[in-house]
Amino acid sequence: YLTLKFQNKYKRFSNEPVVYSFLIGMIYAIVDELHQLIIPGRKCDLIDIIAGGIGIILGLIIIRVIHYFAGIKTQHTG
Repeated sequence: YLTLKFQNKYKRFSNEPVVYSFLIGMIYAIVDELHQLIIPGRKCDLIDIIAGGIGIILGLIIIRVIHYFAGIKTQHTG
């Protein structure tokens, strides 16, 4: 989130860091589950992907709450 928020090269990412952080996290969760198809004794499970998405959302909420209480600006000033 912070990497996307405060980078200056790609404005699209810094304007919507929550959306892109969620998308990157979900892509990682999906790829992680798919690679488990080739690991003996492991299985690909939709519930794990959903759990990953919930974890990503909770993590982003926690970051925003910490920023709010710490008085950190959430608007990009670059």
